Amino acid sequence: MRLTLPQLYRQLTLPTCWLDENTRPAILPPGVGLMPKRKQTKSYPRAVPVRKQVKLSGVCPDLAGAGVCRTGMAPCKVELLDTPNKSSSDKKEYRVIRLENGLTALLIADVAYPLDKLDQEEKDVVEEEMEVEDEENSEDETGDEEDDDDDDEEDDEEDDDEDGPVKRNVLESTGLKMSAAGLCVHMGSFSDPEDMPGLAHFLEHMVFMGSKKFPEENSFESFIAKHGGYDNASTDTETTVFYFESPRRHFHEGLDRFAQFFISPLMKQEAMQREREAVDSEFQMALPSDENRILQIFGGLAKSAHPMAKFMWGNLASLSPQGMSDTDVHSRLHKFRTRHYTAQAMCLTVQSQHSLDTIQDWVVETFAEVPNNGQAREEFSGMKQPFDTPQFTQLYRVIPVQNEYKIDLTWSLPSTLHLYKVKPLHYLAWILGHEGKGSLVSFLRRKVWGLSLTAGNAGDGFEYNSTYSMFPITITLTKEGYDNIDKVVQAVFSYLDMMKDQGPNERIYKEIQKIEDLDFAFSEEKQPSENVENLCENMQFYPPERYLDGDDLMFSYDPEVISELTMALTREKVNIFLRSKEIAADQLDQTEPWFGTPFSCSQIPSSWTDPNHSKEYTDQFHLPQPNVFIAENTSLCPPDPSFISKHPISLLSDTQGELFYKPDMTFLQPRAYIHYLLRSPMQLQSLTNSCLLDLMVMCLMQNIIEDVYPADLAQLHYAIYACESGLVVKVSGLSDKLANLMEVMVQRLVSFKQDTSKEMFQAVLEQQRKNYHNHTIKAKKLVRDVRLELLQDVYHAPHDKHNTVRQLSLEQVTQFAEQFLGQIYIQGLVQGNMTADQAREVDNMLRTKLKCSPLPADCVTDIRCNGLPDGSWTVRADSLDKGDANTLVTNYYQKGPGTIKEHTVMETIVQWMEEPVFDTLRTQEQLGYAVSMTLRNTYGVLGLSVTVNTQATKFTAEHVEQRIENFFKEFIIEHLTEEEIGEAITSLTKLKLRADVTLEEEVCRNWQEIMSKEYVFNRNEREVAVLAEIGLEDVKSLLLPLLSTRKLSVQVVGSDNPDPAQETIAMDTKETVLKFHVGDQLVGQPNTWKEQLVTHPILFITE
Repeated sequence: MRLTLPQLYRQLTLPTCWLDENTRPAILPPGVGLMPKRKQTKSYPRAVPVRKQVKLSGVCPDLAGAGVCRTGMAPCKVELLDTPNKSSSDKKEYRVIRLENGLTALLIADVAYPLDKLDQEEKDVVEEEMEVEDEENSEDETGDEEDDDDDDEEDDEEDDDEDGPVKRNVLESTGLKMSAAGLCVHMGSFSDPEDMPGLAHFLEHMVFMGSKKFPEENSFESFIAKHGGYDNASTDTETTVFYFESPRRHFHEGLDRFAQFFISPLMKQEAMQREREAVDSEFQMALPSDENRILQIFGGLAKSAHPMAKFMWGNLASLSPQGMSDTDVHSRLHKFRTRHYTAQAMCLTVQSQHSLDTIQDWVVETFAEVPNNGQAREEFSGMKQPFDTPQFTQLYRVIPVQNEYKIDLTWSLPSTLHLYKVKPLHYLAWILGHEGKGSLVSFLRRKVWGLSLTAGNAGDGFEYNSTYSMFPITITLTKEGYDNIDKVVQAVFSYLDMMKDQGPNERIYKEIQKIEDLDFAFSEEKQPSENVENLCENMQFYPPERYLDGDDLMFSYDPEVISELTMALTREKVNIFLRSKEIAADQLDQTEPWFGTPFSCSQIPSSWTDPNHSKEYTDQFHLPQPNVFIAENTSLCPPDPSFISKHPISLLSDTQGELFYKPDMTFLQPRAYIHYLLRSPMQLQSLTNSCLLDLMVMCLMQNIIEDVYPADLAQLHYAIYACESGLVVKVSGLSDKLANLMEVMVQRLVSFKQDTSKEMFQAVLEQQRKNYHNHTIKAKKLVRDVRLELLQDVYHAPHDKHNTVRQLSLEQVTQFAEQFLGQIYIQGLVQGNMTADQAREVDNMLRTKLKCSPLPADCVTDIRCNGLPDGSWTVRADSLDKGDANTLVTNYYQKGPGTIKEHTVMETIVQWMEEPVFDTLRTQEQLGYAVSMTLRNTYGVLGLSVTVNTQATKFTAEHVEQRIENFFKEFIIEHLTEEEIGEAITSLTKLKLRADVTLEEEVCRNWQEIMSKEYVFNRNEREVAVLAEIGLEDVKSLLLPLLSTRKLSVQVVGSDNPDPAQETIAMDTKETVLKFHVGDQLVGQPNTWKEQLVTHPILFITE
């Protein structure tokens, strides 16, 4: 797999539309740790949430390269810069301006939907809110006396029930989207002072803690959450990015509040300790990540004067230097901000459904006062060759936290930021990461030495900055590959030798160029917040005309540049990290000071890099062949006048399955989605069967990769994964070759037995066992598994699978696959740029190739949820990673079987509470960095949960549990009012009514309805109708009993004395056994306790 310059590591990840607990995929390889982000829980309703030069439209008449815009303040000169190139399918308008203070702004007017219609829709919403407010005020005026009289409380409640809640008009879906703004400061962790590492990250936290104009510490987050928005920030090596989104109607005020953080942030001294704790909690959460641990060692290999050697996360120790008082730190913090947060170093992106002139006026009005200190930003581009040191070109061994065999080969190359038109590293990554015939990873798989390979620069500041470009190749090894590590390294260099001999290939470059052009021309629109986050950072590195495409497109083929960088990937300049549980701990004689990771350093064995040894594999490799999956026909299907439904229709329904279909009549792009669920009861029948399905999927992924990887390169996306209902197969992307891709995948399903070799199966078996283990040692995964193992009548937890999977054989897997595919119920959805006939053809192809029979009529493929007994119950288990201090506490409150109305009322409760629970438990009490509130729909049984990630070195699980309880008690007494519930209802209504930004959002909603067998495709509209009817009493009558009747607190307790050193495991034979605490109020034997629970029938939330 190649890694492209502008992208992060591409790993197998969960689908984007898992919105509840009804369906989940099998255990997948873990993602890669990233630089810290100040995360918050994002609230969404049930919905998941050829280039051409364009002319400037709507320009002020006096703007001719420069001009003056007048707002309520003094005139501000505005310089007009070049307009970015956009794709032919992009309906947005763009303008780039530079304010008098030096701040550069990209203005984006989303005018695809008529602005006058949006104005009218907002006017209708405002009038509706005013009517409701008038009615509520009228009720308040007549009821003040009664409300103050406790004796009359019961009578008042009866009156409320009789009169009913305040009625709202049922609004229809609108064209409204979120507005968003992102600001990038061209300064990051490279600028940290030597005596206070992590200061840039700390500053990113502190600027959000109130401003002179809006002094309340949490006022911005409260404002954003109140209106259903979202905000976040992240610190990289040379950039710091802040962004937010809010509804269109409240965007102007949000922009003003946002701007004040860069004009006059308070950053009070009394707030510092809380945010230090937040930064430290972030660091504590990062400690168990192998990627973070290795990157910190890697950074330490740089020259001592280079900023790569710094500790960029920050923690309590680094932000409270010895000999420095809080007053001193506070002073340094403000000086640091004044030095670096200056207008000329800032790039702003603003996107809204307003005209360009309106957006420009708002930007000038709100950002013109951002100060300019007159100083040039701190530059690092002169620090060349930071890793030109003897310690870099060595072999480093590390015992990982996760049970895995991995090798990283890395080269430090000159900075290539200026070579964005050529993107030579993208070209190299494309070839080295190729997984088709003749590729490096294909050879490693045939030898059963490797399972996966990633190559190329990830595009973040750590790997791609102004001083150097990192080029890594990472291979996930098998046990056989680890035992033959010398041969694996020799094969890598043999492939590199072939590339150097062949030289740059213009055909391949043009092919990559065409694929990227197609993707840019027909890419799905990004969410506004994601778009501004990316673009404001792009603005720091590209000229204005390239803001939109500079990160993605290949502009010019330069074989000399490509050849120069290819030749730099030499044996003499490589750095190698090897990780395995088999490495002897007593041989790790060095310790990285910040993460405490033991490691060793030695010379790379000469046999690994001997050119003569590499010649043995020369005839195994060749450059990628032409890609047959590149789209050629990008035309749109003719509209079907007979299709008048707003939702998918059933094209086919019989005992074998069902097919739903909906053409795209909104986004009008040549894209489509084909989703199938092969529903079966087999994986539910036993723990062994569940493991067999996982193994079947893992083997299938290995079998198909050579065939489907070219499609992946051509921007066609595929996924195969196990879920509790069966096997999911998905493809999406440009519609031209989409059916071909589906056919290839189905054919591999049919030929599974012939395709799967014994050697590959054994490697997959070992890796799957490791995957189960690596999943379970993460406290945040285990706390969920323990909860669901108690709540569901069937839940095969990964820690149980870990103990079972090793006993299984290839014969068992192939027999299981044959039986599984022999009897299934096929559920399909085809949506997008395909005709009904084409959808039927896909479905017929699948049925014909599988040759399956229908499931028996009495077959059960659904899961049921257990009802909790009345009372408060606590299940507490120790974390399986003794080196991890992270403790997870989930308080789960069960409502019971739900209706659409109850689901909507609970969504309102989450909308109302999620920001305050975050502010109270995270910001004020500093219980942990990650705090979230979630509505739980466990197969038709509704519940509410609050989860806190704390550390055992700071707080006990009991303390966290009680603080969650205390939050509810205090918050409800003070805030359970008609006004606040009304605001939550209004915000939730807007979220549900807002327009989809992408076709994928709509597809995910529809697919969820099909997989759950509920088929309520108009669920959003029905929930909006409910929102128009409910009020304070509905929330009261549901919430108060919910919090006092049935509670389950699941706690996974971390180590209060964590040891970052990992133990050596010569043989992976250890069984996974959870240790549950016993005592008063504790469920010491969860499995026995579960047997006493009453199981609900199969439930569907359709009414």
